Amino acid sequence: TVTGVQTCALPISYLAMQFIEGKTLQERLDKSGPLSVREVLRIGMQTAAGLAAAHAQGLVHRDIKPANILLENGVERVKLTDFGLARAVDDASVTQSGVIAGTPLFMSPEQARGESIDHRSDLFSLGSVLYAMCVGHAPFRASTTMGVIKRVCDESPRPIRELNPDVPDWLVNIINKLLAKKPSGRFQSAKEVTELLSQCLAHLQQPATVALPTAVVETVSDRTQGSLIADDSKPVQGWRLRCTKCGKTRSDRKSTRL
Repeated sequence: TVTGVQTCALPISYLAMQFIEGKTLQERLDKSGPLSVREVLRIGMQTAAGLAAAHAQGLVHRDIKPANILLENGVERVKLTDFGLARAVDDASVTQSGVIAGTPLFMSPEQARGESIDHRSDLFSLGSVLYAMCVGHAPFRASTTMGVIKRVCDESPRPIRELNPDVPDWLVNIINKLLAKKPSGRFQSAKEVTELLSQCLAHLQQPATVALPTAVVETVSDRTQGSLIADDSKPVQGWRLRCTKCGKTRSDRKSTRL
C-alpha cells in the first residue's frame, strides 16, 4: 500500500509504503521446507486473489516468486510486493533485446524468451510458487541462468509426488496446468484459480460435506492405468476416484496405484 509520494531536497523522489511485520514466503520455505497442503492452498488462494486484483487493473506483475510474497505476522495474511517490474498488459513485452525482466527460476517460458506476455504469464509463475511450497524449491533449477531458462522453456519439472508423496493428485493437477508451456493450456484467469483453490481448501477442511470441484476431480489421471474419475456411489471419508479402465476405486488420500 502506497501512502505517499514525496521529493526531498536532493531532489530524490521516494514512496512511503505500508510496513509489513512478518517474513517472506521464501524465508518460510528456507526455514521450514515444504508446507502442508492446507497452507499451500491458503497462501496460493490469497496470492491468486492479489493477482486477480492487479490483472483487473490491466497490470501484469512479471516477478511473482516466494521472495515477493509477504506473510504478515500472526494471521499470515498474504501481501504481494515489488511491483517494480509490473507493466500494463499492452506494454508488458521485454523492451530491450537480450534483457530479461524477472526472476528466471519463476518466470514463464514466453517471458524467458522475451516475447510479449499477458496476465497468464503471472499464472505460470504462480504455479512455480505452488510447486515450491509443495517440495521446498523451485521447479526449474540449474547451475547457470541460461540453464534455468532452457529448462523453463523446454523441460518438465520433476513430478511433485516423487519429492513429496503427501501432496494429493488433484493439487498436482492444478499445479501442472498452471505450468503448461503454452498460455492457452493454463487456467485463463487468476480469479478462476482463486475460486478453485478456495473450493479445494473448503473440501480439505470439511471433506465429509464439501466435495472437490468437478473440474479438478475429472482431470486427475494415471498415465499408464487409465483415467481416475469421481466416484461418490460409496460414501467414505474424503473423496474416492474410480479408474475408467479397470473400474477399481481408491481414496485420493492413498498413494496405492490402481
